[in-house]
Amino acid sequence: MAIRQRQQDLGRTFDGIQIEYGNNGYWDGVYGIYDPEDFTPRREQWIIDNGSFPVVSWTPGYTISQMNSGAADEIWRKAAQYFASFAPHRIMLRPFVEFNWPTSVTSAVPGPENGGVNSCGEPFVQAWRHMVDVFRENDATNVGFWFTPEEGADRECALDSYPGDAYVDWVGSDRYNRCPLSDESCYSSPLRPGPATFSELFGYRGTCADEMPCKTNMHDTFGPRKPFVVGEVGTIYDVHDSRFKGDFYRTLPEDARELRYLRGVAFFDADVSAIEGADANWRVDFPQSDPDPYQGFASMARDAWFSTQHG
Repeated sequence: MAIRQRQQDLGRTFDGIQIEYGNNGYWDGVYGIYDPEDFTPRREQWIIDNGSFPVVSWTPGYTISQMNSGAADEIWRKAAQYFASFAPHRIMLRPFVEFNWPTSVTSAVPGPENGGVNSCGEPFVQAWRHMVDVFRENDATNVGFWFTPEEGADRECALDSYPGDAYVDWVGSDRYNRCPLSDESCYSSPLRPGPATFSELFGYRGTCADEMPCKTNMHDTFGPRKPFVVGEVGTIYDVHDSRFKGDFYRTLPEDARELRYLRGVAFFDADVSAIEGADANWRVDFPQSDPDPYQGFASMARDAWFSTQHG
């Protein structure tokens, strides 16, 4: 199995393993569990038996207004009871993944067709809190809730939509280096065009490329109040700089030490190029014709930062 092979190569067990639920095409089902039978694979048990904790990315296919009307209560209840069956083992739930208002086209996330920015702020906060309350009412005390906007999301909307410390266990954000060295119009970080290091993706500060002050990054905004855990990160392989991908991983522990509230990093180790385009192969061992990226990843994984409890 690929996960076990990764662990064997790295000489360590993954702390957490992330899975997605449902049957909704592009998202591989992040949005769409309606039937409790969808919960029966019990992939969580495999992860627990592996010595890791499960992270579940999932939001049922309802709009924010429907959730606030109680339409999703039954599926929230079924999910809560299912996840509670794994107690005392911890499960982290990552709902509303990368809510990127107001342009999202996914029905479970507020977009123009669902009220647009009117779903930011209080409507979203109510929906999130109601979800957590249903889990608590069903004794799913082993479930934690992970708030993960996309790093480049509408910052005002993300701030207004924070559900509150009592309803969130972790905060985080997702961001990818999507830019090759040859494309000076491509920005993965607001600091400069072209490829971006991990620090430039999540810890940007000071003056941005347009000579204006950078918006406060998610780490600095939310880290003081909750553990900050990166929800997804990856980098393309740049044929113009074949060392960049390996060095991205090799230098990551040093970058991580500079982010004082960072407690963990989740890597998106998958090939979605058939959906997102040729450059969207985020596998850490891509390309297999060049061993350097995977060597860099292995070096990073063995660094003491990834074997230390932070906070």
